[in-house]
Amino acid sequence: RLYSAGEDGCITITNIPELQTVQVLKAASSKIRSMDIKHHLLAFACGDGYLRQLNLIDLQPLKEIKAHEKAANVVKFHPYKNELISGGWDAHLKIWNEELALLKSIPAHNY
Repeated sequence: RLYSAGEDGCITITNIPELQTVQVLKAASSKIRSMDIKHHLLAFACGDGYLRQLNLIDLQPLKEIKAHEKAANVVKFHPYKNELISGGWDAHLKIWNEELALLKSIPAHNY
C-alpha cells in the first residue's frame, strides 16, 4: 500500500500495483507536512504543530500531541529504537517514544 497526504489534512491509501484508491481519511484539520511508518504505526506532522498517530491495522487514530509551538514540519522513526524525532518551525528538534512521551528537546539555535 501507498500512503500519501497533503494540504487538505487527508491521508489517501492506494493499492499497488493497481494504483487504485482504497480509502481517503480526514486525519487532521491542517496540512499534513510529513509522514513516516514503522510496523503498524503511521506518524504524521501537521501544520498546527501537532504530531498524530494512526494504527494501520484498523485505521484508527491512536494519539495526538501538541509537539511544536509553530508548524511541525517533519517526523521520522528511528530505524532501531522505539523512538521518533520531530522538527518544527519553532526551530526545535524533539525526541519522543512511540507513545509520544517527550524524551528530549533540543532547543532552538541562532541562525
